[in-house]
Amino acid sequence: MKFSNTSQGRLDTCDKRLQDLFEAVIGAGHDCTIIEGHRNRELQDEYFRTGKSKLKWPDGKHCKIPSMAVDVMPYPIN
Repeated sequence: MKFSNTSQGRLDTCDKRLQDLFEAVIGAGHDCTIIEGHRNRELQDEYFRTGKSKLKWPDGKHCKIPSMAVDVMPYPIN
């Protein structure tokens, strides 16, 4: 089992420890999809404006390079 190219690209924006963790998760047979890693300023500002985040740029963990946060969901998504 391995991540799709899209999920892998998103995971690649994250801290190596998060990458290692989710490689272990998928390696253990628990399929998941990476929804989001790093967020740019425009996206973080949009999430703050619409109430999806309580933090403005650059205070969120998703805003760091590499990202210190990752959004993940089980796959397949029902």
